[in-house]
Amino acid sequence: MKNVSYPISRAGFLLRTGISTHPYYQYLFAALASLAVIFLVTSLWKVNLHYPFAYAADSISSETVIKTIIDTGWNNTNPYLGLPGHYDMADYPIAEGFHYLLIRVLALFTHDPSLILNIFYILSFPLVTATSLFVMQRIGLNYILALTASILFAMAPYHFSRFEYHLFLSSYYTIPLSTWLALLIADQEMKFSKKEAILYVVIAVLIGSSGVYYAYFASFFIFIAGLIAVCKSKKAKCFYPAAVLVSIIVAAGAINVAPSIIHKLKNPPNPEALIRHQSDSENYGLNIMKLLLPSEDNRLTNLSKLNQHFYKSSVLPADSGEVKRLGLYASIGFLLLLFLLLFESQFLNEKIRNLTKFNIFAVLLGTIGGFGTLIAYTISPMIRCYGRISIFIAFFSLTALFYLIQQLIEKFPRLNNLYFMLILAPILLLSGWVTQNGFHFRNHRIDGNQPSIIREFDSDREFVQKIEQILPANSMVFQLPYTRFPEYTTVYNMTDYELLKAYLHSQHLRWSYGAMAGEAADHWQKEVSGLPTPLLVNQLVHSGFEGIYINRKGYPDNADQLEEQLTSILKSNPIQSRNGDLIFYDLRSYRGNLQQEKEGT
Repeated sequence: MKNVSYPISRAGFLLRTGISTHPYYQYLFAALASLAVIFLVTSLWKVNLHYPFAYAADSISSETVIKTIIDTGWNNTNPYLGLPGHYDMADYPIAEGFHYLLIRVLALFTHDPSLILNIFYILSFPLVTATSLFVMQRIGLNYILALTASILFAMAPYHFSRFEYHLFLSSYYTIPLSTWLALLIADQEMKFSKKEAILYVVIAVLIGSSGVYYAYFASFFIFIAGLIAVCKSKKAKCFYPAAVLVSIIVAAGAINVAPSIIHKLKNPPNPEALIRHQSDSENYGLNIMKLLLPSEDNRLTNLSKLNQHFYKSSVLPADSGEVKRLGLYASIGFLLLLFLLLFESQFLNEKIRNLTKFNIFAVLLGTIGGFGTLIAYTISPMIRCYGRISIFIAFFSLTALFYLIQQLIEKFPRLNNLYFMLILAPILLLSGWVTQNGFHFRNHRIDGNQPSIIREFDSDREFVQKIEQILPANSMVFQLPYTRFPEYTTVYNMTDYELLKAYLHSQHLRWSYGAMAGEAADHWQKEVSGLPTPLLVNQLVHSGFEGIYINRKGYPDNADQLEEQLTSILKSNPIQSRNGDLIFYDLRSYRGNLQQEKEGT
């Protein structure tokens, strides 16, 4: 691979912008530009970064991972959760080692998990922009168009949909890199000097250490690229680079989940920990209609009505196909890639032709009832959310569209100049963003809910701090209602992972929620929580618990009956959170009374 800085030009025509042609400065400018855009369109100056942008469901799990890394150094075990056992993710393998490492680096500067959560999410935008720019320039886009397309890709609706709920899925900066490797293999352009080989290996290790889904899809496209190379050359050895890279990705993933592998070899299987059904691949598969549909809150009435009509009349479940829309430009690019399959035009870059192949194979793998479903029913249902391949399609589509725009501009020499590019790029960026965002300039995903989040966050923090003032350090607190961990549904009005909020706000208490489903501590919790209230209290006291933490939202009667029973048994009133959602009972006085009765007898 030549050491080329990619200026704002193609075919020898240099568009001088005043930006240094050194690639490091180009990437720095791109990162800063994407931060400026996200700052502007999300009103980031209005938010307090010490409060999470999201404070419900999976975002609580994301923040718990961060706090666990702060408290223990990694996300394997946590002695502050899952009592009377402990939080142990060995039965739930996660290949996110690179992301954990980034969190550890951020934790060198602050131990505020909410702040780290927000910074991590914000930094995902310039990271995606930089890797997209790196790849798009190597495909043949000039700097200005590559930068514009890269920022649009970083601002994809998928990014705001994943949000902090799926924090690591929001960090999809490996997708352009894996696409680049696949294109090199398909074009038989891989260089095998020491420098290039190291780069390929580093990228493959990064892919394997940044989440199972993106590694799985990357391996799929690299495999397809290997087949394309074999078909072109008629030589089997052209598949070797694909085999090597996929092997490295798999090996990196295996190293990431090594504790889980060792655990499984030493212990009997735990089928309750990670439950996957074959039909999940259809419920969470790629839905082409949802790729192309406009947003639900689109300002254009007719487009909004189309969206509503589809969801009302579709025979699929409302949550079927977790895919979010591509946006106008990526949708055009997607359709163009399908159309270009019919042609072998010489004006097409070879890499664009290969993108047409990757695009159709992405559809075949991910679509509801496609090859992903076949894999789920015949091999394994562990990969279920095939709709997540949509972000690969978005990259293919934007790259192809902007390449064709560049081709069109080059047909008109008078337009192929710096001034026209500097006028066109903002127009493309603004129109691309607005159409992606439902014809709204502002996206209120970050700042829109923060006032309510601050109220709930402060109420929870104040409540937990009161408990910590009462109980000695390392006291165990039992949490109700019982819910399995991880991955459970909403219990009445209590969302999944909501009981983890207690841990997020505590410094020295230990909590019952977080015991891995199927393990001894989980079975014990489930059994004890089902006991009549007097027996429940006695069992908790004998097991060393110092208090009971109750989330009222998890009960149909707002826990009124349970509160009445506990107040009668314990002869004390509970501490209540400011918003009334949480109550806490101190068990120490009751324990003392039991001991006195025992000594008296």
